[in-house]
Order: sequence, then C-alpha cells, then structure tokens
Amino acid sequence: MNPAQHPDPQSFRAILARPDFSRFVLGSNLLRMGGNIFGLTLVLFALEHFRSPVLAGLVAFASLAPGLILSPIAGVFLDRHGPVRMIALDLGTGSLMVTTLLALNLSGHLSPPFLLVIAALGGLTMPLTVGGSRTLVPLLLPPHLWDRGNGIDSAGMSLVNIAGPAVAGIVLTAVGPDFTFALTGGFWVIAGILILSIKAPVTTRNPPESVLVSAWSGLRYLFRTPNLRAIAFTMPIANLGTGLRFVALPVIVLKWPGSSPALVGVLWAADGVGSALGAVLVTSIGTVGREKLIAAVSLGGMTVSAILFLASRGPLLAMLAMCMAGFFDGPFQVAFFSLRQRATEPQWLSRTMTVSASINWLGQPVGSGLAGPLVAASAPLGILAAAACWLVATVVCTITITSSQRPER
Repeated sequence: MNPAQHPDPQSFRAILARPDFSRFVLGSNLLRMGGNIFGLTLVLFALEHFRSPVLAGLVAFASLAPGLILSPIAGVFLDRHGPVRMIALDLGTGSLMVTTLLALNLSGHLSPPFLLVIAALGGLTMPLTVGGSRTLVPLLLPPHLWDRGNGIDSAGMSLVNIAGPAVAGIVLTAVGPDFTFALTGGFWVIAGILILSIKAPVTTRNPPESVLVSAWSGLRYLFRTPNLRAIAFTMPIANLGTGLRFVALPVIVLKWPGSSPALVGVLWAADGVGSALGAVLVTSIGTVGREKLIAAVSLGGMTVSAILFLASRGPLLAMLAMCMAGFFDGPFQVAFFSLRQRATEPQWLSRTMTVSASINWLGQPVGSGLAGPLVAASAPLGILAAAACWLVATVVCTITITSSQRPER
C-alpha cells in the first residue's frame, strides 16, 4: 500500500480533508475578506470623501467598540445557541448594514452621523463571529491538532490580510466606494451559506440563570484563570498599537507624492504576507511551553518594525517594514490563540473565548479613536505611540504569562 495515499492524520493536508473544518476555513476567510475590505474602505472613505482623519478614527472606533462592550452577553448566546447559528446572525446583520450604507450613499444622504451610526450598529453583533470562529477550531479538531488548526486559521487570516486591503485599495481607486461596499456584502452572504453547512458538535446548554448572570460568570472565570488573565492584560495593549497604526498609516502614506489608496492596500498586503510566513513557521515548531518567549520576541520585533516604517520615505522600505511587522505578528497570534484554548475548560469554551477575544480586541477601537486627533496633529506620532504600546505589551506578557499544557483551574 502506498503511504502517500494515506497522509499523516496530523498533516495540514489531512486536517484540511475534514469536510467541516475545510468549510470553516473557507467560510471564515471569506467573512474576514469582507470585513477587511469593509474596514479599510470605511477609513479611506472618511479620509477622501469627508477629508477628516478625526472622523476616520471615530468610524474605526464605532465599528468595534459597541460590540466589544457587549461581548460577555454575546458569549452567553454563543454558549446557549452554538457558534454556527450565531456567526450566521452576525453576517446577516452586517449585510443589512452594508445595504443601508450603500443605499444612503447612492441617494446622496450619507452624512458623518449616519456613517457613525451604521458602523456602530454593524459592529454590535461582531463578537458573535470573533468568539464563534475561535470556538469552532477546538470543536472541530481534537486537542493535539489545535496548534496546527490555529496555524491554518491564522495563515488563512494572513492571506486574507494580503488580499483584502489590496482588493479594497484597487477597487476603491478603480470604481469607487459603492461597488467596494457591495463586494463586502457578497463575501458575507457566501460565507454565511458555508458556515451554516457546518455540523459542529452540540455543546449548547440552557442553564436556569439569566443571561446577565451567565455573562458575569464568564467574566469571573476568565479573570480567575491565570493565563486567560495574562492574555487579557497583554492583548489590549498590543491591539492599542494596532488600532493607532490602522489610522496613522494611510494618513502618512496618502501624503507621499503619487500615492493612492491602492498603495495603502499593497502595504497592508505586505503585512499579510509576513504574517502568513510567521504563522506557518511557528506552527511547524509548536507553541506548547514556548508561549512567553514567542510573545515577547514577536512584540519586540513589531516595535522595531514601527521604527523602520517611520524611517521610510517611499514604498519599498515601508513594504519591508510592514512585512517584518506581519512576520512577528503571525507567531504572536498563533501562540496566544492556542494558549487561550488550552487554558479553558470545555464547559466554558464559548463564553470564555468570546469574552477573552473581545477584551483582547478592545484596544483596537480605542487606539483608532485616539489616532484621529493624534495624527491630525502629527501623523508620525501615531506610529510612535503604536511602537510604545508594543514595547509595553512585551514587558507585560513577560511578567504575567506562565506556560500551560492543559486547562487551568
């Protein structure tokens, strides 16, 4: 019998041959593609249509903050109704908001207040997808494949980070925002169909306690679990830097001679290329017992990349800096995703993953909101502030993280 006909059950090929996991990978990457295009288009639209860095920062903040604040409640709904249906609900809500935004813009009635309200309403259900997608990896794969499953998921996310910004910049430059927004809705509809076809193990439960009591229980569990608590301290600070860079980078780049939204997209694509390479590398090595070292080295490398970006005066050095940033961010994300899953007991998975993921991302909308007035005064200050956040996060993760191979009590 030819061994090539029976691939190693732990190989990437064998994992992707699992029908439900392959549908999850394709569906989650399509929904991320839509989100990537939508998020960057919103910021570029605010910068170019309304000529306001402050509005761009507020739009980025509004699209994330409301949902993150409500994430404990979203975690309870995921716990009770399962990730598949809840992700589909979020995609339906997002498609409705995109349709509304497109109709207002085509009719000439899209004002800054309407843009902020639509961004906020569309972000309310976002934690259902953020937490639900992270819950599906451990539900669809056995524990010994979590590192590889997270690596595949993170590599796919990195590839989307390559294609999404590039597509957003090129399409926005070529045909304008209306088609770009419509393209977002199309990706989300297809993703919803794929996600709904997944047959995930049933882990839902309906306890007698109220939704608010369940949400509070999830928060208590998170903060009394050492590594979940350490991640909750580290990731918001790191993502504060990510949010600052998200708004500061296009403001800086669009001031270069001959620049365009397409160049902004290409630079984010370079970040995605580096992230994919880094994620694959760390997955082949493994993260168990190395989480603290991987996180500290990664955050330190991201800090250096920010300084390198500031030293650039054109696209070539900037692309190198962005590729470097992604190369260090990929291992950081894989290590923390896997650590969070190992630190969580199965009965707390949906609630804890949603709350933890949302707390982790809380820094991004705050950073984007702060970036608006900061870059309006001096755009390089936004990148310097991002570097400072990543440096502080390096120290915090070194102090708080303890390597773990099993759920903590």
